[in-house]
Order: sequence, then C-alpha cells, then structure tokens
Amino acid sequence: MPTIPSAESDWQTGKSLMECTEFMLENEIACDVTFLVGEAKDEVRAHKFILISRSPVFSAMFCGAMAETEESISVPDIHADIFRTMLRYMYYDKENIDDGNVSEVLYCAKKYCIAGLSEACREYLSKNINTTNACLFLQIADKLDEQDLCQECLTYILEDGGGCFQS
Repeated sequence: MPTIPSAESDWQTGKSLMECTEFMLENEIACDVTFLVGEAKDEVRAHKFILISRSPVFSAMFCGAMAETEESISVPDIHADIFRTMLRYMYYDKENIDDGNVSEVLYCAKKYCIAGLSEACREYLSKNINTTNACLFLQIADKLDEQDLCQECLTYILEDGGGCFQS
C-alpha cells in the first residue's frame, strides 16, 4: 500500500469529503481494487466504495449475484487516461473533457452508467458544434446512439453544409 507523502501528512483536517477522496485517489491510499486498463494493461487502482456508490454497473460488478472475485479486473477497451478521467469525475465531479477525448469519455461513461458524466459529454458536444467538427460530432453521436445529438449535428450541417464539408 502506498504511503502518504510526508508533505501532506495532515490531508484530512479541515478538508471536504471531496478533497479527501481526491487525495486518496491520486495517492492510491487504501485502494482495494485494481484495473488493468487498455492494451498496455496499465494498473489503475481505486476504491470499491466510491465505484459502487456512483455506478450501477460497478455495484453489480462488486455486489451482485455474480460479483467479481479476481484481484485485477481487465478493461481492454478503454485507454488508461480515459478511465482515470472517469474516476476523477466519480470521486470529485471533475470534468476534463475536450475535443480530443470527448468521444472516448462518453463511451466510458455510458459503459459504466455514469449519468452525470454522460450528460456533461453530450452538453460539451452540443455546445461546441461548429463547421470544423459537425461531421465528426455526428459520427460520434451516431456511433454512441445519441439520437438528440445526431439531430443537432444534422441541423447544423443543413444550415451550413458548404462550410462543414469544406472543412
């Protein structure tokens, strides 16, 4: 188990629950589950308590009739940085979404039924549709079965089709 950095020996006093859970995640304090994430099988450690409390998928995974008993859980279809982005949202509601990761974060959020993060991704996509990305966002929305977002993208493309297809 990792030790607490000496400069941060009093990381609980006067801190909010969110600040404490952030510190525990980032410093891997008392983690009780390890994920092997992506093709490289990067180790990502977390706390079942947080995962269970924020996701019905993780709740079923750890508490259901066929609860996971393996020491390490393989997650080959998600990159480690995307999985960590999801964890940061689950632990302390931090959204780190941009054009470069929004499709993967939305996929991850939908896979683990993290409704708030899914909504944040949809909102990001919706607010950032422009001529250079409307077709890409349409492709993302279609791939992830986001019908309302598909309609928004199609509407945008119909309004400025020439600009969209030129880009």
